[in-house]
Amino acid sequence: MSYKKGISVGLINVPIQVLSALAANVIIINQIGKGNLDVWYLLISTMPLFTALELSFPSLMLRNLNKKAKTRRVVRDYLIKAICLSTLLQFIAILSIKLYLGVFESSVWLFFVGAYLRTIANIVISVPYSRGFIVHEKIYRVSYASLLPVTIVALFTVVGNLDLYWLYVVWFLSSIAVFIFAGLSYNKSNVELDSVEYCSKGLKFKFKENLSLLATTVPGLFIFNLSIYYLKAYSSNEDVVTYGFILQLVNVYYLVNNIIPSVFAPNLSKSFFSGNKVSSEVLKIVDCNVCLAVLAFIFIFLVGEDILGLLFSTSFDIEEIRSILFCIAIFILIESIQVTLTFFGISTGKYNYHYQSLCSAILVTVLSYYLIPLYGYLGLVYSVCSAQVLTCLPFNTYLVCKHLEIDLTLIIKRMILLLVSFSSLLTLQQLIRDDGIFFQILCFAIALTTALLIMYKLVMVKILRKSSCA
Repeated sequence: MSYKKGISVGLINVPIQVLSALAANVIIINQIGKGNLDVWYLLISTMPLFTALELSFPSLMLRNLNKKAKTRRVVRDYLIKAICLSTLLQFIAILSIKLYLGVFESSVWLFFVGAYLRTIANIVISVPYSRGFIVHEKIYRVSYASLLPVTIVALFTVVGNLDLYWLYVVWFLSSIAVFIFAGLSYNKSNVELDSVEYCSKGLKFKFKENLSLLATTVPGLFIFNLSIYYLKAYSSNEDVVTYGFILQLVNVYYLVNNIIPSVFAPNLSKSFFSGNKVSSEVLKIVDCNVCLAVLAFIFIFLVGEDILGLLFSTSFDIEEIRSILFCIAIFILIESIQVTLTFFGISTGKYNYHYQSLCSAILVTVLSYYLIPLYGYLGLVYSVCSAQVLTCLPFNTYLVCKHLEIDLTLIIKRMILLLVSFSSLLTLQQLIRDDGIFFQILCFAIALTTALLIMYKLVMVKILRKSSCA
């Protein structure tokens, strides 16, 4: 596998994901209206629940296949068990959501079928990914994240309008396409799974590991995504849509944040289980994601207000747009480093994050009860950020640093750097807000060019040099 190909596909994925997600949400909100989209944004924000009901089999597949290579039959049997167990839990989840929402349009069932297909596809694609088919996995991730918004944009371009029914239809059809691609990639990787060098001993089904990761994941869902249901309980439908829109853009950033880590995770996992130290490689990837976060801040603070103001002039006023952008930026600030480290922790067998996730979820629930009635969706953002800063951010970071033998002070320095960049760009935004658009664009161009040069010279050169040697 060529790491450069994997990185290239991932980087091409960045503008596709960001632009298509933004364009699709513009069309959805402006065409269908905020008042009609509360169920859609509730459901789309529930997708991480379906992902959690994979029971972390994709992560465990990465660990299991890198510890000892297995034959096609062993992998297939393990995969069938994983799919059957996940299917049962997803069926229970769908019935629970149906009971909560009550009566809804029949087209909503298309969402549930599509969610199921995407979850199974995630489990299936983990086999070729674990076997080093990184380019296939990157193409899959592009399709998974971008096929829906790209199709919405194409449909609107051709037809000139979009209603709620066609939104669900496009979701369903894009899910089928993603599922088919995962199956084809799995079949291709099967060719390499019958070597005599591969072990025919079955993979042990350690359900305790699945439960441990599920105990970490499910509370985490109530921190970010499922907490949107608190808005349905304590606030208005419009707040549900606004927070749902914020989540969509934040989730796109998380996908971008995961591009470089996911390219190197199989090799780093294998190296770690072979007894090698991987701390320096992980730090290089953390540095890359710090640079990506700074790039995101530059776009958010220096041109975000003008872009969203132009696109959503009929749906959000300028104060709402400023609040939305600040919420996105604060989520990136808090989560970018911690999420990267946690990803590598899980990839290398560190699973016990459930206590801090549970504490964070409880804090979000309690704070939301008091803050949402006062501040609407901003109250939920305040609750989430406060809970994460007190729980997952410090404890997950410490646990992974200890697990991977990373000097904690090096991570703290990177967090401080990220905070300084956030504060500096926010201050610059306040200073130039009343200046002309051309001066603002000039400041944006200077900041962007500087950040890209620093990212390339100090970070990407090291990563690309490593990829050429792999």
